[in-house]
Amino acid sequence: MYILVSGPEGRPVELTWDAWEHVQERHPEMTERLRDIVLTIEHPDHREPDAKPGTERLFKRTDPDLWMRVVIEFNWEFERVVTAFLQSRDSRPGRSR
Repeated sequence: MYILVSGPEGRPVELTWDAWEHVQERHPEMTERLRDIVLTIEHPDHREPDAKPGTERLFKRTDPDLWMRVVIEFNWEFERVVTAFLQSRDSRPGRSR
């Protein structure tokens, strides 16, 4: 599997088979959430730098109390998905949920 989607600024972001396997192994609840990952990449509700240089966090509310977090790195020809998971915390500034 290899998916190439357009990121929030129109740059290509790739989701490789290895990245998808990593997401499913570390976060089994994500197995049926591929569409949410793609939507988060294409139209995030919030973006912020990740702690690791060269990476960024993209967020999208997927359920009333859940946010999808997709971490991408941009030190490649294409930006690449590193991981994706669900969280209950709203990461937007000034928000706690």
